[in-house]
Amino acid sequence: MRRHARQAHEAHGGVQRPDLHPITVNHRACGVVKINASAFARRQARQFSHQRVGKLKAHGRRARGGRQLAGALGALAMNLAPNRFALSDMVSWMLGSVTNRSLDDLVFVAPFWLAGGVLALLTAPHLRALALGEETAQTLGVDLARTRVGVIGAAALLTGAAVAISGVIGFVGIVAPHIVRPFVRHDPSDLVWPSAFLGGVLITLADLVLRLVPLDQELRLGVMVSLIGAPVFILIAARSRGMGR
Repeated sequence: MRRHARQAHEAHGGVQRPDLHPITVNHRACGVVKINASAFARRQARQFSHQRVGKLKAHGRRARGGRQLAGALGALAMNLAPNRFALSDMVSWMLGSVTNRSLDDLVFVAPFWLAGGVLALLTAPHLRALALGEETAQTLGVDLARTRVGVIGAAALLTGAAVAISGVIGFVGIVAPHIVRPFVRHDPSDLVWPSAFLGGVLITLADLVLRLVPLDQELRLGVMVSLIGAPVFILIAARSRGMGR
């Protein structure tokens, strides 16, 4: 055995060739496979992130276009106002207020609230699956087209009925869900009704503050809520971005 080992040693020029050892070759092959797999994973991650950013930019452009269209239609309505009293009512509605509202107004919008509530009840269970992504939700049996129609319909009916009574009051629909989310363990299906309840509470408290605080000039409810809601939303957005890092 020693003679055979010596002959093999001399056949390689008296120098050992560890790179010819099968175990060493296998380690090198595994290293090459790991490098290729890592490069492939990084490439896929970059491609997914680029697609995600592209979709978000497209949604942002559509949202900005919708806001500009809404602003243009509002300006057109104000320009076509038949008299100054109608123009004053439009401005008051755009500033947001629940003054001089009665039960007759609630009865008028009640059918829209009822229809929107039914749609929200039907579509809320599917929001948990949608939070995992559209592909995952589809594999779980969620009808994406029907769910989209239900969510958009519920939001349009509930929001439209509320705005028809109170006018434009911003930041309530943004701040309320962010406050409620930690208490429902960030479950979107359990977020709908607590957010609606908290939104009503915030509006009521803001209206009470306006009625109790003496002011020389009347401050509209929408202005008051925006002054409070905008800083709160900025704080929530900053905290969310900090947690994301």
